[in-house]
Amino acid sequence: MVTLNYTFSKEDYTRYYQQVTLYSPGKRKAIIMAWLKRFAFFTAMLLLIKFSGREVTLDLYFFFSLFILFAIYIIPLFELPAIHRKNARAFIDDPLSHNFFTDYEVGISDTGISMKGGLTESKFQWGSIVKKEENDQHYYLFINSQQAIVLPKRSLSLAGDKQELERFFAQHLSFEAEIGHLLKD
Repeated sequence: MVTLNYTFSKEDYTRYYQQVTLYSPGKRKAIIMAWLKRFAFFTAMLLLIKFSGREVTLDLYFFFSLFILFAIYIIPLFELPAIHRKNARAFIDDPLSHNFFTDYEVGISDTGISMKGGLTESKFQWGSIVKKEENDQHYYLFINSQQAIVLPKRSLSLAGDKQELERFFAQHLSFEAEIGHLLKD
């Protein structure tokens, strides 16, 4: 059994929110494609209106309209991380979210994952984990597309904890949860 004790910080939540909404495989691509489709739709409408008349001229109004569409739909794509940090900050600053940032004790064993924090207690069987992702600071064990058990790597205090945790993942997570989702994207 591996036991992790940690405080879920505001930075942990920000990274979790960005992982779930932006950095997960396929998420960033889906967001960009949705924005590009809207841009293409409105550009096509603009072209249809412009070229449906008898007199076809590419005047200043036409180029100004294209510039406005570009500014509305393309430029914000470069601001996605900042937008997602702002959304995470709104949750963090909400007074109703204070119970979220508390001390947690997570026990990982052959029977599953148990989690105690503040006034809550949860238990997850290994079969409930649908996807595992990780970055340099966290493991994310998703139980659906928007919720994950977050395990900060900093909480792996003993030398053998990481190897034991990896053994649990290899032994109990399905192929689909471990790497199958990467093959689809």
